[in-house]
Amino acid sequence: FIAFDGRNGNELWRSDGTTAVLVRGAIDMVADGETYVIYDREAPLNQPVMYYAEWVYIPTSTVTRDNSGFVTVLADRPILSEPITGVLAQLTIVMWPEATRQARASVLAVARRRNPIVISDMLGPSSSTPVLRTDDATQLAAARLVLETGRGLQLRATCAGVPDKYFTVQSWTERRRSNNSADPVRFHDLTVIEIDQPNPQLLAI
Repeated sequence: FIAFDGRNGNELWRSDGTTAVLVRGAIDMVADGETYVIYDREAPLNQPVMYYAEWVYIPTSTVTRDNSGFVTVLADRPILSEPITGVLAQLTIVMWPEATRQARASVLAVARRRNPIVISDMLGPSSSTPVLRTDDATQLAAARLVLETGRGLQLRATCAGVPDKYFTVQSWTERRRSNNSADPVRFHDLTVIEIDQPNPQLLAI
C-alpha cells in the first residue's frame, strides 16, 4: 500500500471480523509517498481475514481507513515459525495434550489458628507437551532452524481443535521413528509454555 504525503501514524491491521491485531512491521510508518510491501507471516491458515490501513492526516488529526477484501492463506500442513524473523517450517502435529496451569500462591501457617492464610495471584501460564513430526530431510532441517533459535515461536494449525499459539520451548527431544538409518521421519517431543505475541513493533530487517 502507499503512504501518502501529509499523513502519519500509518498502521496496517488484520481482522477476522471479530477482533483486529496489528500487522508486524506496519506500525507508525513515515508517510513519504512510497509503496510499502508488508509480509504478514502470522496470519491464520485456512481462515478468511481482512486487512485495513489506518491513516492519520496530521493537520486535522483525521483518521481514514482503507479496507481490503477477505483473503485466505491456504496451507495443508501446520506452520511453526519465529515471528520476528519469519523463519518457518512445515510439519505435522501428532498430538497436543492437555494444558497445565500452576498456581502462584504462598500458603502461610498462622499461630493459634487451624487453617492457613493464602497469598495468591492469577494462575500461571499454560504448559503442555506437544509432539510434532517432520517427514523428510528438508522439513527436519527447517524445524531444527526454527527450534534452535531459542526465541518465542508461533504455531499456526490448519485444523480445528488446535488454536494458533505463541510459546517458548523449555525442552526439545528429537527421536527417530525406527532404527532404519534411511528413515527420515523424526518426532519432536516438546515442553512448551504459552506466551503473548511478541511486540508487533519488533521486526528483523
